[in-house]
Amino acid sequence: QSQTIKKYEWNIKKLKDVNLKLNANINFDSIDGLMNLAKKNLTEGDIGQNQQTLEKIADKGRKIQKLLYDISQEGKFDRAKQFAIEYTKNVDQLIEKAKKMGLSDTVGKLENSKIIIIHANTTNQIVNQHKIIIILKYKIEQANYLQQAKLLQLKSILTGFENQAKILADQVTEDNAAKYFLKNIFYLIDEAKKDLKNSPESVPGKITEIKNLLIKTEKLINNSS
Repeated sequence: QSQTIKKYEWNIKKLKDVNLKLNANINFDSIDGLMNLAKKNLTEGDIGQNQQTLEKIADKGRKIQKLLYDISQEGKFDRAKQFAIEYTKNVDQLIEKAKKMGLSDTVGKLENSKIIIIHANTTNQIVNQHKIIIILKYKIEQANYLQQAKLLQLKSILTGFENQAKILADQVTEDNAAKYFLKNIFYLIDEAKKDLKNSPESVPGKITEIKNLLIKTEKLINNSS
């Protein structure tokens, strides 16, 4: 029993340290009183009575430990909740970005995660939604990368068309039809460049139109020469 008392004494000290750290204000008078009684019983050789006292100490220790754990979890949740509320500002930015990119499915999932976070009542709920948001953020970044690559490709095509149109313009003499086509070509190229920023989905259609006009213009110039 001597070793058990030392063990309990050490455990109670650790519980008091945690209590102080959490500022839990738990009253240890009862368990301290039982510890003093256990030491007294041990000194007097009252082994049978002391066993009951040690069982009471163990029971109270478990209850204090559970209470401290609950308080600790509550504190973690409060901190997680505060972080989550602040984090929803970033989620709003992701939602707006996804909307602009036309990622309606991702927008729906982000909005759902935001609602769950706001109404969460456990830390696990917040952590799980945070993981989902990180995955969705990665998907948005991937989609954005692909879109930017596509825009660069379209821009390169337009630059090539513009250079081709300039070469044809230098070859035009008196062919009014060719001049008319070239005027339309340069206009469409300028419009397509603007659309790269505002409505990129319309650019492929303009590229097809420009390509057809370039073919017609080149034929007209070749025939006239």
